Amino acid sequence: MQALRLILPLCAVAVLAGCERKPEAALEPEKVAPTAAVEAIEQPATFAPALTTNPIRFTLKDSIDCGDRCASFEVEWIEFPRNAELNSLVLDQVNAPAGLSTKAALSKQGQDFLRDAMEAQEPWEQIFRVSVLPGLGDVSVIEVLAYSYTGGAHGMTTISTINYDRANKRALSLTDILLPEKETQFWQIARRVHREWVDQQDDPLNYAGWPFQSTSMFLLTPEGLDLQYDPYAIGPYSMGTPTITISYDRLRDVLKPDYLPER
Repeated sequence: MQALRLILPLCAVAVLAGCERKPEAALEPEKVAPTAAVEAIEQPATFAPALTTNPIRFTLKDSIDCGDRCASFEVEWIEFPRNAELNSLVLDQVNAPAGLSTKAALSKQGQDFLRDAMEAQEPWEQIFRVSVLPGLGDVSVIEVLAYSYTGGAHGMTTISTINYDRANKRALSLTDILLPEKETQFWQIARRVHREWVDQQDDPLNYAGWPFQSTSMFLLTPEGLDLQYDPYAIGPYSMGTPTITISYDRLRDVLKPDYLPER
């Protein structure tokens, strides 16, 4: 899974280059690229139990002689106390140290970040947030957002996604959900949907410099398969973290039946 939709007071993700903002602008709905319209579909039967979760929230701040220029480290996390493997996988998305409890690992990461900020004498910011989103059937979608500001015009947000199959107790890669020898066809479909997505933008000509590219980040949602991108990947920074939705009707001959909704 690669390591960048997650709700904290965050620094700007969707601002024009050269303009510094606070992180909440990064996550405002209007800053997220519109997705292709899809019809409501019937979910497949769900048999696996829901994930057990435990919220972890805390803020660390450098308060030694920093005035109004104090560095900060904020966490809004979800721990999976009954699933050590999944819990470790989520922590891996932000390179948290291994061998510690979830809160201890994140606290150590925050302390290291604040130490570096103090040495630089800069008001750096780092924010981590985890969300569990509605998935398809027995799949839970976990999204990890990491925002970091370490100087410059603006910070940078990255998103990672984990599609966790609760029935089989494993994280899914794109290869896991595709029928054999269907990857090329999948990306051909994705490329066509991307062209439609570009045509929906206010000024499609602005996207000439951002051609389609594949991504390993995807979300199996009730409405469709979402392809998730980091800033600058397929559009200008002002778009934030774009998402392209491919309807399941277009993927009937591509996805394995276990990862398709019932007709």
